[in-house]
Amino acid sequence: MVQDPASRADFAFCFTDFLAAYAAWHHWRPRAMYLHTNAGEAAVRDARAGLSGRWTERLLRIPGLAVVAADADAAADRVAVEAVRAAGGIALAFDVFALQDVGGYRRGRHEFVSYRLGEGGAAGHDFFMAARGSGVVEAWAERLRRRPGGEGASSPSELILREGSARTAGAAAQGVRLMDADEFVSDKRDGSVTGRLLETARGGYWRGGRERNYPLERRGAPRAVLMQLDRPHEEKWTGERWEFLTPRHLLGRRSVFARAMYPVVRELVDAGVVDADEDEIR
Repeated sequence: MVQDPASRADFAFCFTDFLAAYAAWHHWRPRAMYLHTNAGEAAVRDARAGLSGRWTERLLRIPGLAVVAADADAAADRVAVEAVRAAGGIALAFDVFALQDVGGYRRGRHEFVSYRLGEGGAAGHDFFMAARGSGVVEAWAERLRRRPGGEGASSPSELILREGSARTAGAAAQGVRLMDADEFVSDKRDGSVTGRLLETARGGYWRGGRERNYPLERRGAPRAVLMQLDRPHEEKWTGERWEFLTPRHLLGRRSVFARAMYPVVRELVDAGVVDADEDEIR
């Protein structure tokens, strides 16, 4: 969602935004991806023509990605909830990076899949998935309509999870599934996680082999399905210096996050979409 729907500058994305969207496509191969935005038609048209930067243009060229007009006054979380309520599927924020397929969660026939906000916390809203007609999403959408800016509205409360799950017709649904901190690794509520994900190996870039399927257990996050970095487009302290998470940085594979994202970035380089020496995030 942008502040000025008519502004070309507001409808602009950086490398990490593009990477988050492409990683989801790379691992999940969805039939369609939808970018919901309140940006005006002219701003979107200019972006497709490359006038809003190369990363915006490349993001809009991801296979199957379509731009969907959203209510100019709606909050981003409400837009996501209404989209999943109407069609089913997965909602994903631009600071969440897919590391592997989530097909196992779909096949588990769970009523609603999300993650916990810290140990023992409530469900989060930066990633969630549900089928069309999910009682949880219906209950959540109703709460957002009643209290669009109210406290507790942006994430589904325990009450919403219980009541919503009970609404779902039939016995097929297997309840709510909330990923734990090892499956959904996030630094939003635990700053110590940032260091674990981004601290780099000393002694320069590791120039080992070009493994296609770099195993998760060698990435320092053996059970991770998704990783979330707070404000990934900003400079990050890597234990040695401040760095942006550019293609060149990630190809070095010196941190847990860089090694996790390496297969995706390598594919982009080999396809000629990204330059291996690219060191600009915007």
